[in-house]
Amino acid sequence: MKRKNIFTAIALALSLSLGMVSCISDDSTEATRELPTLTIQNANGNEMPEYNLYLGNDCVIDPQVSYSGDASNLQYKWQVGTYINGAKGKLEEVSTEPTLNYQFTSGGTYYVHLAVTDGQVGKVIEYKVNVNRTFEKGYLITSTDADGKGNLSFVKTLTSEEMAAGQKEVVIEHCLNKMNPDVSEDHLVNAVLASITWPKSLTRVMVSTDDHCYVIDPNNFTVITAINYGETSSTFRASSFLPDSYAPYAYDKTTGEFVHVNVQYMFSYSKDTFKGLRADAFIPSKMSMWGSVSTNTYLVDYNTNVAKAQNMNTGEFDAVGNLPEGQELLTVFCNYGYDANYNLPVYTFSKDKSTGDVYIWEFIAGNSWAGTTDKFQSQKIDADANTAVPAKGTPFVVSFNQKRYFYALGNRVYVYLPDVATKSLPQKNQFAIDFGSNEEVTFVDIDAANDQLLIGTYDKSTKRGNFYIYNCKDVRTDNSANVKPVEVHKGCAGRISSIIFKPSVQ
Repeated sequence: MKRKNIFTAIALALSLSLGMVSCISDDSTEATRELPTLTIQNANGNEMPEYNLYLGNDCVIDPQVSYSGDASNLQYKWQVGTYINGAKGKLEEVSTEPTLNYQFTSGGTYYVHLAVTDGQVGKVIEYKVNVNRTFEKGYLITSTDADGKGNLSFVKTLTSEEMAAGQKEVVIEHCLNKMNPDVSEDHLVNAVLASITWPKSLTRVMVSTDDHCYVIDPNNFTVITAINYGETSSTFRASSFLPDSYAPYAYDKTTGEFVHVNVQYMFSYSKDTFKGLRADAFIPSKMSMWGSVSTNTYLVDYNTNVAKAQNMNTGEFDAVGNLPEGQELLTVFCNYGYDANYNLPVYTFSKDKSTGDVYIWEFIAGNSWAGTTDKFQSQKIDADANTAVPAKGTPFVVSFNQKRYFYALGNRVYVYLPDVATKSLPQKNQFAIDFGSNEEVTFVDIDAANDQLLIGTYDKSTKRGNFYIYNCKDVRTDNSANVKPVEVHKGCAGRISSIIFKPSVQ
Protein backbone atom coordinates (compact mmCIF):
# COMPACT_ATOMS: atom_id res chain seq x y z
CA MET A 1 0.00 0.00 0.00
CA LYS A 2 2.82 2.41 0.87
CA ARG A 3 4.82 1.63 -2.33
CA LYS A 4 1.72 2.25 -4.47
CA ASN A 5 1.27 5.68 -2.89
CA ILE A 6 4.90 6.54 -3.63
CA PHE A 7 4.55 5.69 -7.33
CA THR A 8 1.32 7.68 -7.49
CA ALA A 9 3.01 10.72 -6.01
CA ILE A 10 5.90 10.49 -8.49
CA ALA A 11 3.47 10.24 -11.40
CA LEU A 12 1.50 13.25 -10.15
CA ALA A 13 4.69 15.32 -9.81
CA LEU A 14 5.79 14.50 -13.36
CA SER A 15 2.35 15.39 -14.64
CA LEU A 16 2.41 18.78 -12.91
CA SER A 17 5.92 19.47 -14.12
CA LEU A 18 5.01 18.84 -17.73
CA GLY A 19 1.92 20.98 -17.32
CA MET A 20 3.94 23.93 -15.99
CA VAL A 21 6.42 23.77 -18.88
CA SER A 22 3.59 23.76 -21.29
CA CYS A 23 2.08 26.88 -19.72
CA ILE A 24 5.38 28.87 -19.90
CA SER A 25 5.84 27.88 -23.52
CA ASP A 26 2.29 28.95 -24.37
CA ASP A 27 2.08 32.19 -22.39
CA SER A 28 5.66 33.61 -22.39
CA THR A 29 8.70 33.67 -24.66
CA GLU A 30 11.14 34.84 -21.98
CA ALA A 31 12.17 31.40 -20.75
CA THR A 32 12.82 29.92 -24.16
CA ARG A 33 14.34 33.01 -25.96
CA GLU A 34 18.13 32.96 -26.36
CA LEU A 35 20.13 35.73 -24.67
CA PRO A 36 21.61 38.34 -27.05
CA THR A 37 25.32 38.17 -27.83
CA LEU A 38 27.62 41.02 -26.79
CA THR A 39 31.28 41.32 -27.71
CA ILE A 40 33.91 44.08 -27.51
CA GLN A 41 36.87 43.96 -29.85
CA ASN A 42 40.05 42.75 -28.04
CA ALA A 43 38.11 42.19 -24.79
CA ASN A 44 39.30 38.61 -24.40
CA GLY A 45 43.02 39.25 -24.80
CA ASN A 46 45.59 38.83 -22.05
CA GLU A 47 47.00 42.35 -22.42
CA MET A 48 45.27 45.71 -22.35
CA PRO A 49 45.01 47.47 -25.72
CA GLU A 50 47.41 50.43 -25.57
CA TYR A 51 46.90 54.05 -26.64
CA ASN A 52 49.58 56.78 -26.88
CA LEU A 53 48.71 60.46 -27.07
CA TYR A 54 50.11 63.90 -26.32
CA LEU A 55 48.86 65.92 -23.39
CA GLY A 56 46.35 68.43 -24.76
CA ASN A 57 44.93 66.06 -27.36
CA ASP A 58 41.64 64.32 -26.58
CA CYS A 59 41.74 60.64 -25.68
CA VAL A 60 39.24 59.05 -28.09
CA ILE A 61 38.43 55.33 -27.74
CA ASP A 62 35.83 53.66 -29.94
CA PRO A 63 35.38 50.21 -28.35
CA GLN A 64 33.91 48.48 -31.46
CA VAL A 65 30.98 46.80 -29.70
CA SER A 66 28.98 44.07 -31.49
CA TYR A 67 25.49 43.31 -30.16
CA SER A 68 22.76 41.08 -31.56
CA GLY A 69 19.92 42.91 -29.85
CA ASP A 70 18.57 46.45 -29.84
CA ALA A 71 21.66 48.67 -29.37
CA SER A 72 19.55 51.36 -27.68
CA ASN A 73 19.34 49.04 -24.66
CA LEU A 74 23.10 49.13 -24.09
CA GLN A 75 24.52 51.11 -21.19
CA TYR A 76 28.15 52.27 -21.12
CA LYS A 77 30.28 53.16 -18.12
CA TRP A 78 33.78 54.57 -18.64
CA GLN A 79 36.14 54.92 -15.66
CA VAL A 80 39.71 56.23 -15.50
CA GLY A 81 42.45 55.51 -12.96
CA THR A 82 46.21 55.93 -12.65
CA TYR A 83 48.48 53.07 -13.68
CA ILE A 84 51.87 53.55 -12.03
CA ASN A 85 54.47 50.77 -12.27
CA GLY A 86 51.70 48.27 -12.95
CA ALA A 87 49.64 49.30 -9.91
CA LYS A 88 46.08 50.39 -10.64
CA GLY A 89 44.77 53.43 -8.85
CA LYS A 90 41.24 54.31 -7.82
CA LEU A 91 38.75 54.56 -10.67
CA GLU A 92 36.68 57.66 -11.41
CA GLU A 93 33.66 57.61 -13.70
CA VAL A 94 34.11 60.02 -16.60
CA SER A 95 31.53 59.14 -19.27
CA THR A 96 28.45 57.08 -20.17
CA GLU A 97 28.71 57.62 -23.94
CA PRO A 98 29.36 54.78 -26.42
CA THR A 99 32.67 56.40 -27.45
CA LEU A 100 35.09 57.88 -24.91
CA ASN A 101 36.21 61.45 -25.57
CA TYR A 102 38.24 62.49 -22.55
CA GLN A 103 40.80 65.17 -21.70
CA PHE A 104 43.70 64.23 -19.42
CA THR A 105 45.18 67.14 -17.47
CA SER A 106 48.56 65.59 -16.63
CA GLY A 107 51.08 63.39 -18.35
CA GLY A 108 51.61 59.81 -17.17
CA THR A 109 50.19 56.30 -17.60
CA TYR A 110 46.53 55.53 -16.95
CA TYR A 111 44.09 52.66 -17.37
CA VAL A 112 40.57 53.03 -18.71
CA HIS A 113 37.86 50.59 -17.58
CA LEU A 114 34.77 50.11 -19.77
CA ALA A 115 31.67 48.14 -18.75
CA VAL A 116 28.88 47.55 -21.30
CA THR A 117 25.57 45.89 -20.41
CA ASP A 118 21.94 45.59 -21.50
CA GLY A 119 20.80 44.46 -18.05
CA GLN A 120 21.04 40.76 -18.98
CA VAL A 121 24.49 40.31 -20.46
CA GLY A 122 27.60 42.40 -20.06
CA LYS A 123 31.24 42.76 -21.06
CA VAL A 124 34.21 44.65 -19.62
CA ILE A 125 37.52 45.71 -21.11
CA GLU A 126 40.47 47.78 -19.91
CA TYR A 127 42.81 49.96 -21.96
CA LYS A 128 46.25 51.32 -21.14
CA VAL A 129 46.76 55.00 -22.03
CA ASN A 130 50.19 56.69 -22.13
CA VAL A 131 49.95 60.48 -22.02
CA ASN A 132 53.19 62.11 -23.16
CA ARG A 133 54.27 65.50 -21.78
CA THR A 134 53.53 67.84 -24.67
CA PHE A 135 54.42 71.17 -23.09
CA GLU A 136 57.96 70.33 -21.98
CA LYS A 137 59.60 72.58 -24.60
CA GLY A 138 58.34 74.39 -27.69
CA TYR A 139 56.71 77.51 -29.11
CA LEU A 140 53.70 79.28 -27.64
CA ILE A 141 51.67 81.16 -30.25
CA THR A 142 49.07 83.85 -29.61
CA SER A 143 46.58 84.31 -32.43
CA THR A 144 43.02 85.20 -33.34
CA ASP A 145 40.78 82.80 -35.27
CA ALA A 146 38.67 83.88 -38.23
CA ASP A 147 35.64 84.24 -35.95
CA GLY A 148 37.53 86.80 -33.83
CA LYS A 149 38.11 84.49 -30.87
CA GLY A 150 41.48 83.96 -29.26
CA ASN A 151 43.58 80.89 -29.94
CA LEU A 152 46.61 79.93 -27.86
CA SER A 153 48.60 77.25 -29.70
CA PHE A 154 51.61 75.20 -28.70
CA VAL A 155 54.08 73.68 -31.17
CA LYS A 156 56.21 71.03 -29.45
CA THR A 157 59.94 70.78 -30.00
CA LEU A 158 60.33 67.12 -30.94
CA THR A 159 62.84 64.92 -29.16
CA SER A 160 65.39 62.91 -31.13
CA GLU A 161 63.41 59.76 -30.27
CA GLU A 162 60.19 61.28 -31.63
CA MET A 163 61.89 62.31 -34.85
CA ALA A 164 63.49 58.87 -35.21
CA ALA A 165 60.03 57.35 -34.80
CA GLY A 166 58.76 59.44 -37.71
CA GLN A 167 56.79 62.01 -35.71
CA LYS A 168 56.32 65.08 -37.93
CA GLU A 169 54.83 67.66 -35.57
CA VAL A 170 52.77 68.05 -32.43
CA VAL A 171 50.44 71.06 -32.38
CA ILE A 172 47.88 71.77 -29.68
CA GLU A 173 45.49 74.61 -30.48
CA HIS A 174 43.37 76.37 -27.84
CA CYS A 175 45.66 74.79 -25.24
CA LEU A 176 44.67 77.20 -22.43
CA ASN A 177 41.01 76.27 -22.75
CA LYS A 178 41.70 72.57 -23.39
CA MET A 179 43.73 72.19 -20.23
CA ASN A 180 41.38 74.47 -18.26
CA PRO A 181 37.82 74.00 -19.60
CA ASP A 182 36.45 76.76 -17.34
CA VAL A 183 38.90 79.34 -18.77
CA SER A 184 37.82 81.09 -21.97
CA GLU A 185 40.26 82.25 -24.64
CA ASP A 186 37.88 84.99 -25.73
CA HIS A 187 39.63 88.37 -25.68
CA LEU A 188 43.04 86.67 -25.56
CA VAL A 189 45.77 89.35 -25.50
CA ASN A 190 49.21 87.73 -25.22
CA ALA A 191 51.41 85.13 -23.55
CA VAL A 192 54.83 85.95 -22.10
CA LEU A 193 57.66 84.37 -20.14
CA ALA A 194 58.52 86.20 -16.93
CA SER A 195 61.73 85.42 -15.04
CA ILE A 196 63.30 86.65 -11.83
CA THR A 197 66.64 85.74 -10.26
CA TRP A 198 66.23 87.09 -6.73
CA PRO A 199 65.50 86.02 -4.06
CA LYS A 200 65.40 82.81 -6.08
CA SER A 201 65.49 81.89 -9.74
CA LEU A 202 61.95 81.62 -11.08
CA THR A 203 60.38 81.45 -14.55
CA ARG A 204 56.64 81.67 -15.10
CA VAL A 205 54.39 81.36 -18.13
CA MET A 206 51.77 84.12 -17.99
CA VAL A 207 48.76 84.47 -20.29
CA SER A 208 46.61 87.59 -20.41
CA THR A 209 43.03 88.02 -21.51
CA ASP A 210 41.35 91.42 -21.28
CA ASP A 211 40.33 90.94 -17.65
CA HIS A 212 42.70 88.34 -16.15
CA CYS A 213 46.33 87.30 -16.09
CA TYR A 214 46.67 83.52 -15.76
CA VAL A 215 49.83 82.03 -14.31
CA ILE A 216 50.06 78.53 -15.79
CA ASP A 217 52.06 75.44 -14.95
CA PRO A 218 54.81 75.28 -17.62
CA ASN A 219 54.62 71.50 -17.92
CA ASN A 220 50.89 70.84 -18.22
CA PHE A 221 49.46 74.34 -18.88
CA THR A 222 46.94 74.13 -16.07
CA VAL A 223 46.21 77.38 -14.24
CA ILE A 224 48.16 77.91 -11.00
CA THR A 225 46.39 81.16 -10.18
CA ALA A 226 44.17 83.73 -11.89
CA ILE A 227 44.93 87.42 -11.27
CA ASN A 228 41.93 89.69 -11.73
CA TYR A 229 42.87 93.10 -13.16
CA GLY A 230 39.59 94.43 -11.76
CA GLU A 231 41.06 94.27 -8.27
CA THR A 232 43.47 97.02 -9.29
CA SER A 233 41.12 99.00 -11.54
CA SER A 234 37.43 98.18 -11.92
CA THR A 235 37.27 99.67 -15.44
CA PHE A 236 40.46 98.07 -16.77
CA ARG A 237 40.40 95.98 -19.97
CA ALA A 238 43.81 94.93 -21.28
CA SER A 239 44.57 95.55 -24.94
CA SER A 240 48.32 94.78 -24.63
CA PHE A 241 50.43 92.60 -22.36
CA LEU A 242 54.22 92.86 -22.31
CA PRO A 243 57.13 91.23 -20.45
CA ASP A 244 59.13 93.53 -18.18
CA SER A 245 61.57 91.70 -15.88
CA TYR A 246 59.98 91.46 -12.42
CA ALA A 247 56.63 92.95 -13.38
CA PRO A 248 54.99 92.25 -16.77
CA TYR A 249 52.36 94.85 -17.50
CA ALA A 250 49.03 95.17 -19.25
CA TYR A 251 47.76 98.33 -20.95
CA ASP A 252 44.22 99.56 -21.60
CA LYS A 253 44.26 101.73 -24.73
CA THR A 254 40.79 103.11 -23.92
CA THR A 255 41.53 104.39 -20.41
CA GLY A 256 45.30 104.76 -20.79
CA GLU A 257 45.85 102.74 -17.61
CA PHE A 258 48.66 100.29 -16.87
CA VAL A 259 48.39 97.30 -14.53
CA HIS A 260 51.53 95.43 -13.44
CA VAL A 261 51.78 91.83 -12.24
CA ASN A 262 54.19 90.76 -9.51
CA VAL A 263 55.88 87.58 -10.76
CA GLN A 264 56.99 86.17 -7.42
CA TYR A 265 53.84 86.70 -5.35
CA MET A 266 51.36 86.81 -8.25
CA PHE A 267 49.22 89.90 -7.63
CA SER A 268 48.40 92.99 -9.70
CA TYR A 269 49.12 96.59 -8.82
CA SER A 270 49.52 100.09 -10.27
CA LYS A 271 53.05 101.44 -10.78
CA ASP A 272 53.50 105.18 -10.29
CA THR A 273 56.19 105.62 -12.96
CA PHE A 274 53.73 104.44 -15.64
CA LYS A 275 50.90 106.79 -14.69
CA GLY A 276 50.11 109.41 -17.30
CA LEU A 277 51.89 107.57 -20.14
CA ARG A 278 50.09 107.08 -23.44
CA ALA A 279 50.95 104.49 -26.08
CA ASP A 280 49.61 103.84 -29.57
CA ALA A 281 52.16 101.07 -30.03
CA PHE A 282 54.67 99.04 -28.05
CA ILE A 283 57.79 98.21 -30.06
CA PRO A 284 60.17 95.73 -28.38
CA SER A 285 63.81 95.76 -29.44
CA LYS A 286 66.39 93.24 -28.28
CA MET A 287 70.00 94.01 -27.50
CA SER A 288 73.03 92.20 -26.12
CA MET A 289 73.73 93.51 -22.64
CA TRP A 290 77.11 92.29 -21.42
CA GLY A 291 76.59 88.79 -22.74
CA SER A 292 72.88 88.38 -22.05
CA VAL A 293 69.87 89.31 -24.14
CA SER A 294 67.74 92.19 -22.88
CA THR A 295 64.69 93.92 -24.34
CA ASN A 296 63.97 97.62 -24.56
CA THR A 297 60.29 98.30 -25.10
CA TYR A 298 59.55 101.65 -26.74
CA LEU A 299 56.22 103.28 -26.00
CA VAL A 300 55.17 105.20 -29.11
CA ASP A 301 52.69 108.05 -29.17
CA TYR A 302 51.86 108.79 -32.80
CA ASN A 303 49.78 111.80 -31.82
CA THR A 304 52.86 113.63 -30.52
CA ASN A 305 55.37 111.59 -32.59
CA VAL A 306 57.34 110.69 -29.47
CA ALA A 307 58.94 107.38 -28.54
CA LYS A 308 59.87 106.79 -24.91
CA ALA A 309 61.92 104.14 -23.12
CA GLN A 310 62.36 103.47 -19.44
CA ASN A 311 65.48 104.80 -17.81
CA MET A 312 67.17 101.85 -16.17
CA ASN A 313 68.56 103.99 -13.34
CA THR A 314 65.60 106.17 -12.42
CA GLY A 315 62.66 104.06 -13.59
CA GLU A 316 61.24 107.12 -15.33
CA PHE A 317 60.50 107.29 -19.08
CA ASP A 318 62.71 109.45 -21.27
CA ALA A 319 62.05 110.49 -24.85
CA VAL A 320 64.32 108.82 -27.39
CA GLY A 321 65.27 112.05 -29.15
CA ASN A 322 62.73 114.65 -30.17
CA LEU A 323 61.59 114.70 -33.78
CA PRO A 324 61.25 118.22 -35.20
CA GLU A 325 57.87 119.60 -36.22
CA GLY A 326 56.51 118.11 -39.42
CA GLN A 327 58.07 114.65 -38.98
CA GLU A 328 55.84 111.56 -38.72
CA LEU A 329 57.35 108.79 -36.57
CA LEU A 330 57.37 105.36 -38.26
CA THR A 331 59.33 103.05 -35.97
CA VAL A 332 62.18 102.89 -33.47
CA PHE A 333 64.74 100.25 -32.47
CA CYS A 334 68.05 100.09 -30.63
CA ASN A 335 71.48 98.93 -31.68
CA TYR A 336 72.41 95.32 -30.99
CA GLY A 337 74.48 96.40 -27.96
CA TYR A 338 76.44 99.10 -26.15
CA ASP A 339 79.57 100.51 -27.70
CA ALA A 340 82.98 100.78 -25.98
CA ASN A 341 81.87 103.95 -24.21
CA TYR A 342 78.67 102.37 -22.89
CA ASN A 343 76.58 104.33 -25.33
CA LEU A 344 73.58 102.74 -27.01
CA PRO A 345 72.66 104.01 -30.48
CA VAL A 346 68.88 104.14 -31.00
CA TYR A 347 67.43 104.54 -34.50
CA THR A 348 64.17 106.20 -35.47
CA PHE A 349 62.61 106.18 -38.93
CA SER A 350 60.35 109.09 -39.81
CA LYS A 351 58.62 110.58 -42.82
CA ASP A 352 58.29 114.26 -43.63
CA LYS A 353 54.58 115.08 -43.63
CA SER A 354 54.94 117.63 -46.43
CA THR A 355 57.46 116.09 -48.82
CA GLY A 356 57.17 112.39 -47.98
CA ASP A 357 60.95 112.18 -47.59
CA VAL A 358 62.18 109.43 -45.30
CA TYR A 359 64.76 110.05 -42.57
CA ILE A 360 66.70 107.91 -40.14
CA TRP A 361 67.60 109.51 -36.83
CA GLU A 362 70.39 108.25 -34.61
CA PHE A 363 70.12 109.00 -30.92
CA ILE A 364 73.21 108.23 -28.84
CA ALA A 365 71.92 107.23 -25.43
CA GLY A 366 74.29 106.91 -22.52
CA ASN A 367 73.95 104.32 -19.81
CA SER A 368 71.64 106.69 -17.93
CA TRP A 369 69.56 107.54 -21.04
CA ALA A 370 70.61 111.18 -20.57
CA GLY A 371 70.33 112.45 -24.13
CA THR A 372 70.59 115.95 -25.55
CA THR A 373 69.69 117.35 -28.95
CA ASP A 374 73.30 117.31 -30.09
CA LYS A 375 73.21 113.53 -29.70
CA PHE A 376 70.28 113.27 -32.09
CA GLN A 377 71.41 113.26 -35.73
CA SER A 378 69.50 112.60 -38.92
CA GLN A 379 70.23 111.37 -42.39
CA LYS A 380 67.87 111.51 -45.34
CA ILE A 381 67.15 108.17 -46.97
CA ASP A 382 67.17 108.01 -50.75
CA ALA A 383 63.66 106.55 -51.05
CA ASP A 384 60.99 106.43 -53.74
CA ALA A 385 57.84 104.41 -54.51
CA ASN A 386 59.97 101.28 -55.00
CA THR A 387 61.73 101.51 -51.62
CA ALA A 388 60.72 99.11 -48.84
CA VAL A 389 59.89 101.84 -46.32
CA PRO A 390 58.70 100.31 -43.02
CA ALA A 391 55.08 100.90 -42.05
CA LYS A 392 54.14 102.47 -38.74
CA GLY A 393 55.08 100.30 -35.79
CA THR A 394 57.18 97.84 -37.81
CA PRO A 395 59.54 95.98 -35.44
CA PHE A 396 63.18 95.56 -36.47
CA VAL A 397 64.66 92.37 -34.99
CA VAL A 398 68.39 91.71 -34.85
CA SER A 399 70.63 88.69 -35.20
CA PHE A 400 73.52 89.32 -32.82
CA ASN A 401 75.70 86.74 -34.55
CA GLN A 402 75.09 88.08 -38.06
CA LYS A 403 74.90 91.79 -37.10
CA ARG A 404 71.90 92.28 -39.34
CA TYR A 405 68.30 93.39 -38.79
CA PHE A 406 65.12 91.92 -40.26
CA TYR A 407 61.76 93.56 -40.82
CA ALA A 408 58.58 92.66 -42.71
CA LEU A 409 56.53 94.54 -45.24
CA GLY A 410 53.45 92.86 -46.67
CA ASN A 411 54.37 89.33 -47.73
CA ARG A 412 58.14 89.85 -47.66
CA VAL A 413 61.01 89.96 -45.16
CA TYR A 414 63.87 92.42 -45.70
CA VAL A 415 67.37 92.84 -44.30
CA TYR A 416 68.62 96.18 -42.98
CA LEU A 417 72.28 97.01 -42.14
CA PRO A 418 72.51 100.15 -39.97
CA ASP A 419 76.32 100.09 -39.92
CA VAL A 420 76.47 100.93 -43.62
CA ALA A 421 77.46 104.58 -44.00
CA THR A 422 74.69 105.40 -46.49
CA LYS A 423 71.97 104.09 -44.12
CA SER A 424 69.89 103.11 -47.17
CA LEU A 425 66.77 100.93 -47.14
CA PRO A 426 66.42 98.02 -49.58
CA GLN A 427 64.22 98.27 -52.64
CA LYS A 428 60.96 96.28 -52.65
CA ASN A 429 62.46 93.71 -55.02
CA GLN A 430 65.53 93.28 -52.79
CA PHE A 431 63.84 90.95 -50.33
CA ALA A 432 65.32 88.07 -48.35
CA ILE A 433 62.11 85.99 -48.17
CA ASP A 434 58.98 86.19 -50.31
CA PHE A 435 55.94 84.23 -49.10
CA GLY A 436 53.83 84.92 -52.17
CA SER A 437 50.82 87.14 -52.63
CA ASN A 438 48.50 84.84 -50.67
CA GLU A 439 50.41 85.16 -47.37
CA GLU A 440 50.86 88.22 -45.19
CA VAL A 441 53.65 88.41 -42.60
CA THR A 442 52.05 89.26 -39.25
CA PHE A 443 54.91 88.58 -36.82
CA VAL A 444 58.73 88.51 -36.85
CA ASP A 445 61.09 87.87 -33.94
CA ILE A 446 64.44 86.33 -33.06
CA ASP A 447 65.21 83.26 -30.98
CA ALA A 448 68.57 84.66 -29.93
CA ALA A 449 69.78 81.50 -28.20
CA ASN A 450 69.58 79.53 -31.45
CA ASP A 451 70.09 82.47 -33.83
CA GLN A 452 66.84 81.65 -35.57
CA LEU A 453 64.22 83.87 -37.17
CA LEU A 454 60.62 83.18 -36.11
CA ILE A 455 57.97 84.24 -38.62
CA GLY A 456 54.18 84.08 -38.46
CA THR A 457 52.10 84.56 -41.60
CA TYR A 458 48.39 84.70 -42.38
CA ASP A 459 47.03 82.70 -45.31
CA LYS A 460 44.29 84.76 -46.93
CA SER A 461 42.62 81.69 -48.50
CA THR A 462 42.52 79.34 -45.52
CA LYS A 463 42.29 82.19 -42.97
CA ARG A 464 44.83 80.30 -40.89
CA GLY A 465 48.25 81.15 -39.49
CA ASN A 466 51.51 79.51 -40.56
CA PHE A 467 54.69 79.37 -38.48
CA TYR A 468 58.19 79.28 -40.02
CA ILE A 469 61.66 78.98 -38.47
CA TYR A 470 64.78 80.06 -40.40
CA ASN A 471 68.46 80.07 -39.56
CA CYS A 472 69.48 83.75 -39.50
CA LYS A 473 72.69 83.08 -41.41
CA ASP A 474 70.59 81.93 -44.38
CA VAL A 475 68.29 84.97 -44.50
CA ARG A 476 70.17 87.36 -46.76
CA THR A 477 69.26 89.51 -49.72
CA ASP A 478 71.78 87.66 -51.90
CA ASN A 479 70.33 84.26 -50.85
CA SER A 480 66.62 84.87 -51.44
CA ALA A 481 66.41 82.22 -54.15
CA ASN A 482 67.89 79.54 -51.91
CA VAL A 483 66.75 80.27 -48.36
CA LYS A 484 64.76 77.40 -46.87
CA PRO A 485 63.03 77.14 -43.49
CA VAL A 486 64.27 74.58 -40.98
CA GLU A 487 60.71 74.07 -39.71
CA VAL A 488 57.28 74.74 -41.22
CA HIS A 489 53.97 74.45 -39.34
CA LYS A 490 51.07 75.20 -41.64
CA GLY A 491 47.67 76.12 -40.26
CA CYS A 492 48.80 75.80 -36.64
CA ALA A 493 46.97 78.91 -35.40
CA GLY A 494 44.77 81.82 -36.38
CA ARG A 495 46.16 85.25 -37.28
CA ILE A 496 49.44 85.24 -35.36
CA SER A 497 50.35 88.23 -33.17
CA SER A 498 53.05 86.68 -30.97
CA ILE A 499 55.43 83.71 -30.85
CA ILE A 500 57.65 82.91 -27.87
CA PHE A 501 59.96 79.98 -27.23
CA LYS A 502 59.15 78.17 -23.99
CA PRO A 503 62.18 76.30 -22.65
CA SER A 504 61.99 73.38 -20.27
CA VAL A 505 61.08 74.80 -16.86
CA GLN A 506 61.46 72.67 -13.74
